[in-house]
Amino acid sequence: MKNKEKKIAIIIIIIVIILAILNIYKCPIKHIFGLSCPLCGMTRAFLSLLKLDISKAFYYHLLWPVALLLLIFYILIERKIIRINKRTIYIVLYIICAINLIYYFYRLFNNSNIVYFRFEKSLIKRIIDLVF
Repeated sequence: MKNKEKKIAIIIIIIVIILAILNIYKCPIKHIFGLSCPLCGMTRAFLSLLKLDISKAFYYHLLWPVALLLLIFYILIERKIIRINKRTIYIVLYIICAINLIYYFYRLFNNSNIVYFRFEKSLIKRIIDLVF
């Protein structure tokens, strides 16, 4: 990632964190489509972790420790503290993505309070209702 892209990503993350702490942030994917994304609950999990409420962090997203480890490894690799070849990194990332998708569909189809599909509450549905 280039320096400009890193700075933009960091600014976006900081804005999302501030809005989440202020309880202003609402997930745009869930708001527009009425569908939770595979990472749904991750922000709330990290906010719970900041409050040292580990059980609630696991409630919101079981894989938050994996995300934290990925962040740590990313920092270590970027600072050239550790070296891992790109093929290994991609294999690990594909495995983590597959596990996350399996977990996502499990939560989506097992009446989770965190992950759901509610099209009737989506922005798209409201626009369709206004137009037709």
